[in-house]
Amino acid sequence: MSDVRDLLAEASARLAETDAVRSQRLAERDALIERARAEQVPWVEIEALTGLTRGAVAKALRRAAGAGSSD
Repeated sequence: MSDVRDLLAEASARLAETDAVRSQRLAERDALIERARAEQVPWVEIEALTGLTRGAVAKALRRAAGAGSSD
């Protein structure tokens, strides 16, 4: 029975690592979107490069702005 518990704990730890990596990558992408807008890259180009809709790009910009304000 303890083997199952060990495996479950290991799997949960791996998922937490995966979530942390995903969060980091999202933050990096959001910061790049913010930079692209600051450099006046057109919305349509950002949408094409990221595969996001304008609404999702706007949401990423809000997240990036929120992350920047906590520094």
